[in-house]
Amino acid sequence: MSAETVNHYLVAVKMFSRWLWKQGRLASDPLVGLSRQNAEVDRRWRRRVLSPEEFSRLIQAAESSPRVFRRLTGPDRAALYMLAAGSGLRASELASITPATLHLDTQPPRVQVQAAYAKNRRDDTLPLPVEVAQYLRRWLASRATVPLDRQARLWPGTWHHRAADMLKPDLAQAGIPYERDGQVFDFHALRAQYATLLGRQGVNLQAAQALLRHSDPKLTNNIYTKLGITDLAGAVQGIRLLGAGEEKQAAGS
Repeated sequence: MSAETVNHYLVAVKMFSRWLWKQGRLASDPLVGLSRQNAEVDRRWRRRVLSPEEFSRLIQAAESSPRVFRRLTGPDRAALYMLAAGSGLRASELASITPATLHLDTQPPRVQVQAAYAKNRRDDTLPLPVEVAQYLRRWLASRATVPLDRQARLWPGTWHHRAADMLKPDLAQAGIPYERDGQVFDFHALRAQYATLLGRQGVNLQAAQALLRHSDPKLTNNIYTKLGITDLAGAVQGIRLLGAGEEKQAAGS
């Protein structure tokens, strides 16, 4: 197991041993001295994000694809990628979306996540970018069959069990490598894509953490947000170290 997986198990078992001690079932907590491992030195999957141009190519490749993956056509997958990158929803959460949980004509547009499918086991409502809502409206209008049952899933089937296998051919069709410089773009990287877009928009960490539904802001900041040198350069362009007069004098010298 990776260090990160070991840490998840360690946190769970330490909570249990702490509960046993508090309930008086143990004289002391035998695991109190155990510390988590450094997951950064043993990260098995390092994910990257796509540039806006690459993401556009991915959507176009999926839209024109004749391939059907576990009941999902190319346009179905394109709409799925749009919602994933525009909401940060996980694959199992996306698989649960129905017409009743997708609200595209409200202000703002929003998507509901039911507790039964959410990792945090909590009902949540997330706002959607206008661009994503418009795309999904067009996709639903163009579908040959739209579920009459508002509880029917929009992306049915078992695709979410093999989401990376679904994405790889669309990446290849778009001329985008699955792996580059030791970093992969798998389906879960669409969640990192969303986090990075929030960072590029200047969304503060507290809001980004709430939108991604993370319990720890370090997870939002250190793992999911992938700001590159171009993003960081934009952040410092407005910095002025010298006053107007000193600036001219420095330029003249």
